[in-house]
Amino acid sequence: MERRAFIHLGSPKTGTTHLQNTAWASRDVLAAAGVHLPLARHDHFLLAEALRADDVAPHDLADRPVLRRLADDLAAHPSGDVLLTHELLSHALPSHLDVLLDLLAGFEVHLVLTVRDYQRQVPSEWQQFVKTQHIATYRNFLGRIRDNPDHVFWRGQDYQAVLARWSRGVPAGRVHVVTLPPAGSPPTLLAERFFGLLGVNATTLRAGAAGRSNAMLGFEQAELLRQVNRALPDSLLDQRRRYARLVKDWLAETVLAAQDGTRIVLPRERLDWCREVTERQVRALEAAGYDVVGSLDELLPGDDAPEDLPRPLPDAVLPAAVAALAAAVLQRGEDLDRIAALERRVAELEEAAGGTEAGGGDGDGDGDGARGPRGVLRRLRQR
Repeated sequence: MERRAFIHLGSPKTGTTHLQNTAWASRDVLAAAGVHLPLARHDHFLLAEALRADDVAPHDLADRPVLRRLADDLAAHPSGDVLLTHELLSHALPSHLDVLLDLLAGFEVHLVLTVRDYQRQVPSEWQQFVKTQHIATYRNFLGRIRDNPDHVFWRGQDYQAVLARWSRGVPAGRVHVVTLPPAGSPPTLLAERFFGLLGVNATTLRAGAAGRSNAMLGFEQAELLRQVNRALPDSLLDQRRRYARLVKDWLAETVLAAQDGTRIVLPRERLDWCREVTERQVRALEAAGYDVVGSLDELLPGDDAPEDLPRPLPDAVLPAAVAALAAAVLQRGEDLDRIAALERRVAELEEAAGGTEAGGGDGDGDGDGARGPRGVLRRLRQR
């Protein structure tokens, strides 16, 4: 049988983190079932970044290290199916797709897009945007995605457009739309739908047992984070990795996500728009003849929407800010303790290095050598 390559495109905020956690935690189980996860998890992110990089010409993409590593990995695993998964693959540029598809020329390519109703998706995406430096209020965000079809939101959330970009030359029967089950469904249902496509029994997998989380923030916490973004200096905002480590991973995912907050929901005034957009998407997906796992009816919005948005008044945001400051104080205390321990270690090594020098070390052994106290001291000072 021809080998299959399943490319899980996203979309963002459609259970992708849960599915990826499950896949990477169960890598050995998938391998035993004939499904190979190539490279490392971060490489799948690097692959998505390469395919959406508008500052890289298509003819240069094949020389990107991650694509060379992928080619080597596939050559080293000449049998079985392959799974590539990252939600930002949905953002890939049309001009870049052939590079990956050419690399998979020996495979039967299958595209998998997980999708969720916009009634849940829009609020979730706003707080996710805030986690990545955005400063638009929720109300402004709603207006922008309604009025601007080119808004970055639609790059990954216009389901039919994402699949139209990717599916050139891929038969409709090998394009799979997996709908996110509605609230109240069994927690294993999404994994059963997704991994069932790969011919893997989801009950054999370690569901969500590894990797990062991507918890939904409450309204007060997201509004606080938005205001923090406005206050941060450009010097930090320009350093994506540093911002991600300090703000997204620590403040948002560790501190604020642990707080109780008001659930972010789509207001009633946007329901008609949401229903219109959804019905247009459903018609396009049906007309394309894609394989649907689940039901497109699960994308239709319900009627349970509040009359208006909650108002993030200062007294509502204040408790979240106070709790975040308390967490920052505790973290600072841990950091100072760690610094003090390192300083004590430096002092001990300086004393040991001085003693070695007094004893006439030759510079190649325990004194100045890389393994001696002075060498260790140099490395510790650099750290």
